[in-house]
Amino acid sequence: MLVGYLQVSEADAPDVEQAQRDALIAAGVDAAHIHEDHTAGPQPERPGLQACLAAVKPGDTLVVWKLGRMGHDLRTMSDTLQGLRKRGVAFKALAR
Repeated sequence: MLVGYLQVSEADAPDVEQAQRDALIAAGVDAAHIHEDHTAGPQPERPGLQACLAAVKPGDTLVVWKLGRMGHDLRTMSDTLQGLRKRGVAFKALAR
C-alpha cells in the first residue's frame, strides 16, 4: 500500500498544500491514506507524521513530495528513513 505524508509550513505559498496533495494522488496514493501536518517553523512534534509512521506496515511505501518534508534537519530525516527501512517499509520522494 502507498501511504502519503504532506507537510505545510506557514512560510509556504498558499498553493503548496494542494500541489503536494495532487502529486501524492498522481503517484497512486489514495487520498484516504494521506497524513498531514501544518507547522509554524521547526517543530519536533508532528502528529500527522507520527500517525503516518504508525500506519505504515512492512511492504508499504511511504511517499512524500520532497525529502525535506520529513524533517528540518538531516539527522531527523536519516533516523526516520533508517527506522522505516528496518521495519521493511519503502520510501519514495517524488521531487528533490
